This record gives sequence, C-alpha cells and structure tokens, in this order.
Amino acid sequence: MMTMKKVFSLFLVFALIMTASGTLGKKEHAAAAEAVVAELQAGDYESSDEVWDFLLGAEFPGAQGSFTRDQSVFKTGLSAAKVTGDFNGGGSYVALERYLTKRIVPADAVSLSFWVKTADAASIYIVLMDGTNQNHSQRLVLQPTTDWQKVTVNAFNAGSEYTHWGGANDGAFHPSLKKMTIKVARAGLRTGLKSGSVWFDDLRIKVTVPDLAIAQTQVGNVFAGASKGTFDVLTTGDTVTWQTYDAWGEPGLTGSSPVTGGKIRLEVPVQSDGYYRLKLSAYQAGTLIKTTETTFAAVPTFDLTAVTASPFGVQTHFAHSWNREMLPLVKYAGAKSVRDAMFWSEIELKKGIYTYNPKFTLYMEGLLENSIDPLMTFAFSNQFYDNFQTPYSAEAHAAYANYTKSVLNRFGGQIKWGEMWNEFNLPGFGGNGPAASQPDVYFNLMKAGYEAAKSVRPDLNVLGGATAGIPAEWLEDLFQLGGLNYMDTLSVHPYRYPDKPEGLLNEVTSLNQLVKTYNNGQTKPIWFSEIGWPTQLDPRGVDEKTQAAYLIRTYVLGMAAGVEKIFWYDLMDDGTDKKYNEHNFGIIHNGGDPLGAYTPKPGYVALATVARQLTGASLTGQEITNGIYRYKFKKDQKSIHVLWSGTDTETDLTLKTNGPLVVTDMMGRSATYTPKDGEIYITASSEPLFIQGKIDKVMQGSKYRLKSEPSFTGDPISVTLSVYKASSWNPPSARIQLQGAVQNIQASSVGTYPAVFQGIGEPGSYTATAELVVGGKKIGALKNTVVIKQSEELSVKHVLKEGSNFLRVRIDNTKPVDRRLTQIDWQVGANTESETYNTVLPGFTDYTIDLPIPALIEGTLTPHQLTVNLDDGTVLSSSGNLSNIAIASMTPIINRTVQVDGSMDDVTDLPGIDLFEEGHSRVVPHNGPEDLSGKLWVTYDNDHLYLSAKIHDDLFSQTKSGDAIWSGDSIQFAISLGTPGEAAEWYEYGMALTPNGPELYRWMAMSGVLTGPVTNRQLQITRDETNKDTIYRLALPWTELSPIIPSDGILSFSALVNENDGNGRKGWLEWGGGIGSNKQSKLFKPMLIGGAGSASVSGVTLDRSLLEMTAGDPAVALLAAVTPENAASKEVTWTTSDPNVATVNAGEVTPVGVGTATITVTTMDGLFTASCIVTVTSAPVVDPEVETPMPTEIVEPGSTETPEPSETVVPVPSETPEPGKPEIAPNPVTPEPTTKAQENGA
Repeated sequence: MMTMKKVFSLFLVFALIMTASGTLGKKEHAAAAEAVVAELQAGDYESSDEVWDFLLGAEFPGAQGSFTRDQSVFKTGLSAAKVTGDFNGGGSYVALERYLTKRIVPADAVSLSFWVKTADAASIYIVLMDGTNQNHSQRLVLQPTTDWQKVTVNAFNAGSEYTHWGGANDGAFHPSLKKMTIKVARAGLRTGLKSGSVWFDDLRIKVTVPDLAIAQTQVGNVFAGASKGTFDVLTTGDTVTWQTYDAWGEPGLTGSSPVTGGKIRLEVPVQSDGYYRLKLSAYQAGTLIKTTETTFAAVPTFDLTAVTASPFGVQTHFAHSWNREMLPLVKYAGAKSVRDAMFWSEIELKKGIYTYNPKFTLYMEGLLENSIDPLMTFAFSNQFYDNFQTPYSAEAHAAYANYTKSVLNRFGGQIKWGEMWNEFNLPGFGGNGPAASQPDVYFNLMKAGYEAAKSVRPDLNVLGGATAGIPAEWLEDLFQLGGLNYMDTLSVHPYRYPDKPEGLLNEVTSLNQLVKTYNNGQTKPIWFSEIGWPTQLDPRGVDEKTQAAYLIRTYVLGMAAGVEKIFWYDLMDDGTDKKYNEHNFGIIHNGGDPLGAYTPKPGYVALATVARQLTGASLTGQEITNGIYRYKFKKDQKSIHVLWSGTDTETDLTLKTNGPLVVTDMMGRSATYTPKDGEIYITASSEPLFIQGKIDKVMQGSKYRLKSEPSFTGDPISVTLSVYKASSWNPPSARIQLQGAVQNIQASSVGTYPAVFQGIGEPGSYTATAELVVGGKKIGALKNTVVIKQSEELSVKHVLKEGSNFLRVRIDNTKPVDRRLTQIDWQVGANTESETYNTVLPGFTDYTIDLPIPALIEGTLTPHQLTVNLDDGTVLSSSGNLSNIAIASMTPIINRTVQVDGSMDDVTDLPGIDLFEEGHSRVVPHNGPEDLSGKLWVTYDNDHLYLSAKIHDDLFSQTKSGDAIWSGDSIQFAISLGTPGEAAEWYEYGMALTPNGPELYRWMAMSGVLTGPVTNRQLQITRDETNKDTIYRLALPWTELSPIIPSDGILSFSALVNENDGNGRKGWLEWGGGIGSNKQSKLFKPMLIGGAGSASVSGVTLDRSLLEMTAGDPAVALLAAVTPENAASKEVTWTTSDPNVATVNAGEVTPVGVGTATITVTTMDGLFTASCIVTVTSAPVVDPEVETPMPTEIVEPGSTETPEPSETVVPVPSETPEPGKPEIAPNPVTPEPTTKAQENGA
C-alpha cells in the first residue's frame, strides 16, 4: 500500500520540466530491437461503452469534481473527456481510471500517448499498474499553452517524482500494463488556483506485436445494430485468413487480408444476427505462424430506456469483484435488471460505521447510466457479530437491520427491490454456527430486515425466502412462523441442472398451493432470483447450445407460470476451469478465457433474442400436446408464438394460417414464410422458435420430412427429403444445406429425394436444413440432426490386474470392413513407450490390450497420453490422468451375491462401512448416533453390484419422488472408473422409500447414458419404526454402470445418507465426498473389486469345440465356463472370424451364409480364450410363390386426409443403387454457394 508520506510528497514536489514534445524519463521500457511495434487506440471517449472510473481521491477527503464526455471540445472524433477538480473543500486529487485488460491491450506495452488541453493545470500525474499489480507513478509537466498538446510516456518506471508501491514493489515494470490512472491534482494546478478543468482525448498505446492476438474494438465483441464484427488484429505475419461458424457449427464467410506494420483492422461481415465463432490464422510467406479463435455476436439495437417493466434479469457480481466495463453487455442483452449484493462485511468495516468505497458507488452509477435496475441482496455475516458466523443472535439481527437501512439510505430510490439474505437453507450460507440453516433463525433475520427496510423505504419491494431449490418443508416451517407477513415477494432458486426446465411448471404450481395454504388462500408474487444451467465438461453440465435453448425455455415457462422476474445465474463465467460448475454458469466468457474477455456464449444471444421478442408482451394462451410446448403472447397488437419440443426430439409440424408468418430461431435469425393452401411447414426441436403472426391451428405431421441415417466419419452423407403430397403443375423445390454445402432439389412428384453430401471428418451432431419453396415463395423450413459416428472407437481405462496397474485399451472397429492395428504410443508422466503391431481388426469387432503403467507417485494425478495408429492412416488419441493407490489403502468389495429382501443376514459377517465412525457428518445439528448413523456394505458378483445399508434415524421423512428424493431421507452414491480424480464423467444415483414406494434415480451418467428413474434394478427399502432403522437392499446390474465392470479390479465410490426430520434437509452423513457439497470425483474413495475370497481368472472353456449349422437355422447358444469358480470377474467378450458366415451375440451363434467361421470367447480378466469352429451349409431351395407388389400410397404420417384429385399420390419407384454408390435424387442436384440474401430469407 502507498504510505501517507509517499502520497504527500507525490503531489507537493515539482522538479521536472517536459520538453516541447512531452517525452518523459530516461529509462527505456525494453523491447527487442527486431520486434515489430504497432499502435492501438485505448480510449477515445466517444461512447459510454468505454468505461472510465472517476475517483475523488478518497484517502484525502474533500475533493469534488466531475467527468463528462464533452462534445463541444475535442481533439479527434466527436467528444473528449472533461475532468474537473474542485479542492476548495480540501482533498488532494481527482482521477480518471481505466483497466487496460488484455481485451484492450493484448500485448506488452512499450509506450503510450494522449492529448491534453487545459488552462488550469501545470502538470498532471499518471499511475500505471503492471502485471504484478505494482503501481508506477510519475508526474507529467505540461507545456504552458491552452491548445491541445500531445503527451508521450516512453518510460513506465521512471520520470519526475517517480515512485512505486504494491505488487512486486521492486521498481521494475513487469508486463503487462493492466491499469492506467490519470490524476488532476491540487498540487498540479497553476499558482493560486483551487479548481480547474482538463480535457483528455485519443489515448494510444504502442505494443510489441505478438505472433497473433486480437484486440477488441467493442466490449465482449458484441455488436449491436451492426452488420459486421470489427477487430484489431496484431500479428508478425504478412497475411491473416479468417473463417466464421454459427452456433450450430455451420461454416459461414471466409476471407484473407494482407498485413503491414503488424496490425490490421479486420471487418468481418455477418449475414444475419446471431452468435459466431471466428477462427484466425496468421501466415508469413505462406507458412502458418499461429491460429487463434474468439466469439462474437451481432444483435439488433434495443432501447432499454423505453422499458419500464421486464421479467428479464441476470445475476452479476459487480459489487464484489467484477469490472464494470462489462455493464454495457447487460444492456445489449436486453436485461432490464441485475441481482447483486454489497456485502455487509465490506460496508460495516468499523462497528456501527458504514463506508461505501468506489466499487459500490461507481457500479451503481454505471447501472443508472445504462438504465438498469438493481435487485440488491442484503448479505452476509459481519466480523463484529456472532463471531463472524451466520447471524443468530438478537444483537446480530438488529445490526443486520441497520446495515440494510444504511444501504437503502445511501442509494435511495435507485434500489427498488431488496432481498433478505441468500440461500439460508443451505449450510454453506445459513449453516455456519448455531444458526444451522433453521427456518426460525431466518424468520427473525428476515423480520428484522423487513421492518428496517420499510421504516426508511415503505415503497421497497422486499423479497424473502431466497432458497436454494424449492425446499417445501423448510418453507412450510417458515410460513407457519408467519414468514409470509414479512415479504412482499417470495424468491426461490429452482436449480434443476442438468435436467430439462419443463419440471418447473409443477414446482411452481406446488409452491403456489403451499403459499395459499398459509396466506388465506392468496398467492404471493414469485421471483426466480437465481436459476441457470452450467456448461462444465462433466455429467452435470450441458453443452452451450443446450444452455441457450434452456435459457429461453426457462424464461417462457416461468412467465407462463406467473413468475414475475427471472434472474439468470449468471452473466459471466466465474473462472476458466471448464470442469468446475461455478466457473461455467455464465452466458459470456470469463475475463481470462482463451476465447477472449467477456465474449459471448450462445446463451447470451439467446437472452438477447427472447428479451427482444417478449419484453412488453403478455401471455394470452398456452398448449402442451404430445410433448410440443406452445405459448402465445400479444405484443403491440401482434401475436407471438413460442414453440418447442419438450421431448428434445424433432417433430414436423403443419401450421394452419391464412397469412405470412415470421419465424425467428433462438439466435435471432428470422425468415418469412407464406402459406400454401393455408399451411406452413416447420420442424419443432429442443430449440425454441418465435413465430410472429396469426396461427389458427398447429398439427403434428407434415407433407414434407427431412431425415438422415447415422453415417461414419468420412463417408458420404445422405439427407433425404420425403414428399407426401405434391402438385404436378406447381411442384415444390427444396434448398438443402449441410455444413456450408447446398443442394437444390425439384420434387416433381410424391417420393423420396436424397441429397448426398461429402463426408464429415469429425464425429458429432450436425444440423441439416431444408427451405421449401413453391411458386417462388417460401412455404416452410425443415431441419434434421445428422449424426456422424466415429468409424472406430477408442476407450482407455485404468485397471488393476494381479496387483499391477495397466491401461486397458479397447479399439472398436465399427465399420463392416477389416482394419489393421500398426502401432500404439503412450506416455505416462515423463515415461514414453511404443509398441508395433500387425493385428487385423475384423469388421464389427473390438480388440483389447493391457499396457503396463510405470511406477507412479502414490496419490498424485499424473497425466497420460495414448495414440493408436491404423494402417489406413487413422490416428486415434486419448488423454487423461492416472493415480496410483496402494492396495492396502483401498476398501475391498467382496464377491458375494446377496438377496434383495428385508434381511441383512447375508452381509452382517462382512466388515462393512460404519458411516458414523468412518464418515463425516454435515448434518446441522447432528445429535449423535441416535439422531443419524448406520452401516453400508458393498458387494458384487458377475451380474450385479450390491448395496446394502442399515440406517438408524430417529425421525424418518421422505415426501418427494424422482429427482427430488435427495431433499428427504435417502441414500446417494457415486461411482467412477479407476482411482479418485481420474474420471471426467461418473454415475450418481439415489435411492429412497417414497410415497410411491422404493425408487432409484440417476442424476449423472456417462456419455450416452440417460439420466432419470432407473427400473432395471432390484430394490427393496423397508422402515422399521420400532427400532428406527431403514433397510436398503439394491442389486444394480453392471450394465447400468458401463463401462465399469468387475474385471477392472478397481473403481471409485462415494456415498451419503441425507437427513430430514420433517422440516427440510438438515444435511448429510457422508463417506467420501464429491456429492453433497460439490461434484468432484477426486473426493471419492478407492475400492478394490474382489477383496478376500476372490481370485484372478485362470482360464475359460466352451461346452463344444465344433458346431454344424444350416443357413436359416435358429441361433444356438455356446456356454462359457470361467475358472476358478471364485474368480473376481467372469466377464467375457465374443467375436467371429467371419460375420458373413456366422454372427455371435452374448454366446448366441446365428448362421448367415455357407462357409466356416471361428467363434472365440475371451475373458476380460487375463484375456484367456476358447474357440468353437462353426460350419454352415446351405438350406434346401424351395420355389416361393411370387406376388407382384401393388404401388403403395404415401400419405402424410398420422393424416387421415384424402389426397386432392389434382395431386399425384403414387410413389416414384426407387432405382436400386449400385454397390458402394449412393442413391441419386430423381432430379439433378448441384451445389450452390450460400448468399446473404438466402440466409436472411430474402
């Protein structure tokens, strides 16, 4: 921190006279002689989007002043910064300050310059913060002129009155330049003056040009009302190429630009509003130097000043730590309100004294400037009361009330809404200390805050509840105490990720009913003051496109349910760890994200779209039919329909209408469609559509359908348009597009029309679209998800075999042709290995090999990489982390089959896990083993994993079912591959005795496995009320835990017992971690599959070695016997040497064609094999009676309409395609370039 002595001397000493040019200092800020230097504009004061903080020098109170953008005096552009300082009342300086983050200055600064105009100041001061947060201050002497003069600073760590403090505090300037402060000081005014004005303009910074970097010209790369994105690109190359992609990965425009002087202003046209990803590549003399990416958005203009009421809000943390330079992004998103908090501990810094530092006041000024209203949450604990714990005493509650009054008095009517605390029902926010998250403690706190708020602001809308989730029992206790009398609005945080948002409807209905029960039959206004879906890369996250779809669906569902305001949690990602949920809730990227500070995710554009569509709209109707959700709004006397598929499947719809409809997708792209015979055709999916216009009826089914079958990477892709009705005199045409390629089809009659596209090299889901046109008018648009599968699949997992660690590598050849494995390279830490092979991988078979893992440091995660090479050039790779755990430190899972009944006799002789003694209690309060304790046993056999538990609980309470069972008495458990921390994905289950009986629910799963209720299990849960015991018995098939199998030898496990005594979840008793407080597999416990009583596999045999069959015969089962009998794993795999002769599935052999094939069974443990030779002979030939098929009418699916006489309804016979050749459409199909007009529906 800067000392008082330093500050005093800084502003009182005059020593250095500038040269006429304004160049300062003797030390040069070093840069390599050969480095390229380019200049960036870091401030022009033309727009409020360029955020500068104005400070009054709070450490020396008394100064007054102002900062305005003066449009009457400027050097460049249309305005300049005017700073006034008035020191008649005391004080030392006023200052203008800006953070020069990497989005503005993405390279090392070497000098800066700006223009100054003043008749009052003889000198000014500049403070530069470096990369270590060290501040470097110097005095700049101005020329004695009233004209504009240019000031240049070449030395950042020198100059007149130079001093430094903070950070490294060593006097050296450490890259990069993070912040600039310009001070107008009393000591710098001309003789005799105690006030004055100074104008500043055109701040420029010279930087050392990197290989490739992007400087933002607009905060977050969000461009409102623009048809292009603008970027300053720095590069040492001579050429930059660029490519855009939309939210669906569809390639857009491309370009190439020459670069001179290390910098280019790149303008990227956009064909429509929406979200875009921009990929840049820099070249020097044709050689690639570097590639980088960013995201940007083009959104329509939106006048937030004209909005008086809006349901659209976002959670922010400006009052805590965020830079307010991103405030314009709230405005451009169309969010009228934000939820934030000025923490009690940061305002009452001395007992009874309240201080408001600039991060609070400047933020509130910024909200006013951008016409944004704050919902202020009053929280959290204070160091002067209740030992800094959650306030529970009368004194602390009174102090909380005084803090609330202070905030409201300081900011007056700007705060319209105040929320009492945040998530008091969670131990992390309300359970610190004796408060114990209890409803009665919260009631007293809320009552104190409510009465205090109303005493100074009777008009304030006070929110109460602010609960995590919708804890019915906890809220009921609060309501019984009279809590509804001390809130104007009830706020809840109904998080349900990763599940779909449609469950909110029932939750709000139940909540309203609960409120009516305790509020004389009347409801209370309900707000969602937090809700969101994170995009972290684990089973609890959703992808960014899904987040965008769920955002719109949440706002629409909430509005339809009567929720008045919804605050999305939150605006910005809180960090850059892509596997941590708190770092991934945002709809813009974190300031340190590699894609650029504050750059948009698709969810940002989704919010901008729904806010523009529905701000000011009122609900007039709603309909849910067969999973299709349709909500009708009225806005400006026009109808807006919001429509999507809640089943997340694509459904073709027919819209009955007599007029044109404007259809807008979730990224804001719009097109107008004209009805043909009163019909327009669309495809409903998980992504909501906004349809403006009058719709008479929505019918499921269509005359047109776009479909595709999954394809392998690199193989041609066939997307087929099916036409069920067509007019011969006015046939429809279709423009089918996939990944930038376009094919046009003329559908002359009823039939199927395939469009064949070039293969795609990356597996995944892609979107094909078809624009339908009849008579030159667009009559609809269809879409279909094209699935591209990997031609081969590689899986790698850590296994333990005979006491040694291995990487088990499985290569699955998913194509019908033979492949050949040639080499595997792998690296674990610093150890590298390579092995050559000449192994044939027959079509539709897999190959498994165990690679030894070198010695690892126990308990430390070590990175590993593995590469598999096939003879056709295919390269497969995998990477992850490995951890070695000593077998002695693992908990054994005994090989024992148990009976799923109410008895524990078959496990009580085993050690089990004592949850009270070996676990950790997070129950608040936990009154000993009589309150909650118990024992858990985990066993297994070849088919099932068994969980048995005897839980002692003095009060049993479970009123929920499905995904909410965690809130009542229940058991949750998580299982992952390998040792703790290795897995990026895992399973999380819960089991409970619900009002509907025993239930098993899966919240998290491996990729490709559905979450939700699990019925493939044996489950019995009984309650012994006499002894206060709950008995859980579960047999879970290993198929529900795939790819975890017993032969892995190890797995990671965690379990907890939820506690609810009838007034909400009190907490849980856990063994391990990573379930209740957070989701982290590194907190699981390592377990050894096959402890005492288990043995390794020693061999396998088949019940026969020869098998003769006839083509067409039914399947015959081969029986495999794994030895010894007590083998830890009896899993086997089956393969055939020739699938054209005989196939095998789980030992069932089916004859296919004449010949001989070898069926092989292989044990997963030890890879022991046994074989059976199968000979297939031909079946007798029988002449069948041949019947000529009649033409079959193709009609609209589900339709009962009779085809009109003028339309052709007889299908066109399809030609049989040549082997290996894709079927060709009935009419020539030619690629067509994408045009801007076509993209905009022109």
